[in-house]
Amino acid sequence: MRTRPRGVSGAGAHRLDSNVAGKPEPDLKLKSVDGKDVSLADYKGKVVFVNFWATWCDPCRVEIPWLIAMQNKYGPKGFTVVGIAMD
Repeated sequence: MRTRPRGVSGAGAHRLDSNVAGKPEPDLKLKSVDGKDVSLADYKGKVVFVNFWATWCDPCRVEIPWLIAMQNKYGPKGFTVVGIAMD
């Protein structure tokens, strides 16, 4: 299953839908790997990169070390990577 970011559609995936651009994202609530409730609202005030990935997706697995490096480098400055496994 391929999920596109909110406001991005079809062949024009590089264009934002003007109806949602600049508006806050809806709250996203999930379970962490250790079973705790996690909400996108928990990251208010931070830059959050939400990454949808799957274990069967080779390009997804390739980018994970890059995302970890980004988190380590920019995390102290308020950047957070939130990975969501689709499988």
